[in-house]
Amino acid sequence: MSIRRRHTGFFMTEVIIAIAIVSFVMVLFSIAIGRQFKGSQRLNDSRAATLLAEQTMVALQSGTEAPSVPEKGQLKVTALDTASTVKGLKWATVDVQINGRSASLTGMIPAAAKQKGGAK
Repeated sequence: MSIRRRHTGFFMTEVIIAIAIVSFVMVLFSIAIGRQFKGSQRLNDSRAATLLAEQTMVALQSGTEAPSVPEKGQLKVTALDTASTVKGLKWATVDVQINGRSASLTGMIPAAAKQKGGAK
């Protein structure tokens, strides 16, 4: 009777396959982290644009100084030609763009409010 001996242990091909699988997973994780960072940055820019539009509208409504615009941002306040039923107020739109992300907010401001950023 012959007894067969089974070899246990790792073969070189198994080690190479394991290294390839781990490398592939690491590449996928690094791509996912990069995309998550870019998405987070876009969301941050959108939030900043919305916040600046809100702060500008409040400043116009209250007659205070408008907030400063970031270096890579644009702010435009446009008076609308729509008739207002409230005396002393007019409709205006605040358009903000920060790093390619934009926000627009329309509201009523005093008719004598100073407009910033190329207003009509």
